[in-house]
Amino acid sequence: MTAATEAARAAGAEVLEGTGIDEIHEEAGSVVLRRGTRTWRFERVIVTAGGWSAHLLPPPVAAAVHPRRNYLTWFVARRPEEFTPERFPVFIRIESDRSLYGAPSTDGVTVKATLDGRSTHADRVRRELTEEEIAETHETVAEFLPGLVPSIVRADAFPDLFTADHAPLLGSLPGRPRTVFATGFSGLGFKVAPASAEAAVSMAFGEPATEANGLHPDRFVPA
Repeated sequence: MTAATEAARAAGAEVLEGTGIDEIHEEAGSVVLRRGTRTWRFERVIVTAGGWSAHLLPPPVAAAVHPRRNYLTWFVARRPEEFTPERFPVFIRIESDRSLYGAPSTDGVTVKATLDGRSTHADRVRRELTEEEIAETHETVAEFLPGLVPSIVRADAFPDLFTADHAPLLGSLPGRPRTVFATGFSGLGFKVAPASAEAAVSMAFGEPATEANGLHPDRFVPA
C-alpha cells in the first residue's frame, strides 16, 4: 500500500487519506463519488475498499458479501538467521483442525505466524485479540514452530470482505462500465494483488482480462 501510494504521488496523483466514500454512481461519461457534501468526478474508478466495500455495491451483490474480522500475529525468532527469506519461505501447515500460515522475517527479528480459518463475522472490528485467541495461537506456534519464542510480540486485527462463494468480485456491473470492483477477496487479496490489479486496470480501460473469468460481480445479479 505504501509503495503504491508513493508511486501514485510520483505520477502526479492527488492522494486523499482518511476520506470515506458514501456513494458511487455513474452519469454520462463519468463516475461520481460523494462524501457528505463533497463530490468528485472521474472518467473511470476502481473500487478496492476491502472490508468497507459492501455499502458501495448494488443491493443484489451487497447481499452476497459480509465483512469478517481477521487477525495477524508475529513472534521473535530464537535464531533469526534460520528465518530469512532465503531459508524460510512463505508457508502454511495444516494438521487436523488446526492450521498456521506465515512468512519469513523481513526485519531480522520477528516472523509472521498466524492461525488460519479463525475469522469471525464483524460489523465492527475489535483490534485487540481475545484471551482465547492468544492462548490458541501460543499453543499452536509452540508445537508447530519451536524455533519461535511462543509469545506474541505484535498483533493486529482488520476487516476483510468475504463473498458467498469465497471468490473475489473483479469486474464491472451491467449499466456501470466505468466502475470496476476489485474486492471481496475472502482473505486472499494480498496473495493475488499484482494479477488482480493488472486485471482491474485492463477492465477499467475496456480491455479483456482473462484472469477475471468467472469472478465478475454480475454473477450475483439475478438474470
